[in-house]
Amino acid sequence: MRRPHCHAPERAATAFGLLLILASPLAAQVPAAAPDAQRILLSDALQQINSSNPNLRASAAEVEATRARITIAGTRLNPGLSLTRDQLSGQPDGYSETTIALTHTLEVGGQRSRRQDAATLALSAAEARLAAERARLIFEVQRAYVTAAAAEARANAIGETTEIFRTVDQSGQMRFAAGDISAFSRQRLEVERARYETRLADAELDLLEAGRELGLRVAPQAVSGGAYALLAGEALETIPTGGVVSTLAEGLSLVGGRADVRAATLAVEAARARVALERSERVPDVTLTGGYKHQADGLHGPLLGVSIPIPVLDKNAGRVAEADALLTAAEAERSLAVLRAEADIRRTWENYTSIAARLDLLSEASLLASAAMLQTAQIAYGEGEMSLVELLDAAEAYDIAKETATRLRALLAIAHFDLLRAVGAMEVDEMPLPEDVR
Repeated sequence: MRRPHCHAPERAATAFGLLLILASPLAAQVPAAAPDAQRILLSDALQQINSSNPNLRASAAEVEATRARITIAGTRLNPGLSLTRDQLSGQPDGYSETTIALTHTLEVGGQRSRRQDAATLALSAAEARLAAERARLIFEVQRAYVTAAAAEARANAIGETTEIFRTVDQSGQMRFAAGDISAFSRQRLEVERARYETRLADAELDLLEAGRELGLRVAPQAVSGGAYALLAGEALETIPTGGVVSTLAEGLSLVGGRADVRAATLAVEAARARVALERSERVPDVTLTGGYKHQADGLHGPLLGVSIPIPVLDKNAGRVAEADALLTAAEAERSLAVLRAEADIRRTWENYTSIAARLDLLSEASLLASAAMLQTAQIAYGEGEMSLVELLDAAEAYDIAKETATRLRALLAIAHFDLLRAVGAMEVDEMPLPEDVR
């Protein structure tokens, strides 16, 4: 797919990657907030939702039920076999007639083929609804995955700064004992360290909550008492953020490819087929009878008959009117589906381009400078060549730059997946159905 005619995501992603590489001396270990959590790749997470998500299983079961209706629609009417004996006298050896006959009703108005057409279109609509449900669930997993990756990136960034203040706090104790800093500076260091320790604890709790949410989205049946958690197996900066479409007009041109719009369109076609079926029901069925009759007086011979109901009292007008009304409703639903889809595409496009522009404001120079500044400040303060205020300013600048870059990078990745969903570009039709509803 083509990217938008703006280089914001590429430049910002490059800057973000360079920041992570050049800030490696500040790197901390992965937070131990979720020791029992498992890591998972995004591709594996998306595959797992097919067999575990109850909404998807319900939609898949609906498809299978609709497929069975095609078989029902194509079933021909069963013939009937009858055997009758008429005893016309009260005496055992009196006059009697015995008849054996086979009857079969023929639908001469083409009802069977029209039922099959309606059922086939209904199946296609159900499959489109299943694809729409898959797309929705895929985006939910993608959003939860990005959120978990961003939560870990934030926890790591805060952990880096917290580790620095732990080191500086120890240095401050020695400098205070040597009389190099005042009691106020010593107390200020303690307060700052406590503040960052608190932020780190909050960030690790957020990471654990994000992991549990991802686990709930991917494998809800494995969640027991909220203890099950999954962590992203890919770093935030490696998650795609490239443009899905180049322009808003291109995105709007893809509205017909969305699964929900396809489902609404197919529902209209199915409703039209239903109207044709109900109108064909006005043609009466023909029942043919063939058999053999034997009388007590020795007379016998074949029995032939034709039965045709006369459509005088019931002309199927009510069911035709109902089908017409349902067709009108389906057409209105399709119009609404197109309008909702277009509004969705506009919203996601505007959101994506806005976030990309904001991320582009973070220049490579400013991101790299904040990391280098904090490293320099840590060393200089330990040697007594920098004031506490300068150290705090450097830590805050680094913290703000890292937090802003992480937040915007996560928002851009989510906006990318949301735009992918909005234009109907998710490759969900190839994903297998749950095994127990195939």
